[in-house]
Amino acid sequence: MRKKLLSAMQRHVAQLAANGSSLRNQGAAGVVAFARDFLEAVELGRFVRGDEQAFKSELDRVTEILCGGFPEKARNWGAARKVLNLFLRDCLYHSYLAEKYGLDRLREWLEVPLDSQVAEALLGESSGHALPVWPGIKHLTPSQSAQYQKAAVSAAEVLQVARVDLDLWYWRPRADSASVKRLDK
Repeated sequence: MRKKLLSAMQRHVAQLAANGSSLRNQGAAGVVAFARDFLEAVELGRFVRGDEQAFKSELDRVTEILCGGFPEKARNWGAARKVLNLFLRDCLYHSYLAEKYGLDRLREWLEVPLDSQVAEALLGESSGHALPVWPGIKHLTPSQSAQYQKAAVSAAEVLQVARVDLDLWYWRPRADSASVKRLDK
C-alpha cells in the first residue's frame, strides 16, 4: 500500500507543478496533459544517483525527453525545464517524497524555476546586471538558462538559501511581508 500512496503523492505533485499557469501560451494544446503524465511517471530516484555533475546530466537528459514529447508546436526547452524544475522543487518540499528518494541531498543542486517574474527579480540583483535580456520561456536556451542560474546562485548566497528557494521570494512578492497578519496570535 505504501508504494501506491507514494505514487498518488507524486501524481498530486505533478498535477500541481504542470498546470495552465505554469505552462500557459506554449503554442499547442496538450502540453499540460503530457507534462502531467510524464512527471507522474518519472522515476525520482534517477536524480539522486551520483554527484552534482551526474545530477545535472540527468536533469538535462530528462528535460530533452520531456521537451521532445510535447506537441510539435510547443517543443521548447524553456517550458520543459521550467515545469521539471517546479516538479523537482515541489517533490523536495513534499516530506514523504523527499524522504523516500533522498531528495534533500539535491537541495543545493536544484535550479530555481525560471519565468518572467524570477528573471525580472534576478535582473534587479547585483549578480544579474550582466544577464542577457529575458527572452521569454518559449525562447529560453540552455546557455541563457545557465547564465540566469549562475546569477541565482549568487543571489541565493546573499539570502543564505538554496537557489531553488529563490522562487519563494521572487514569485508574486509582497510589497511588505511584515504587514501579513499572523493567524496564531
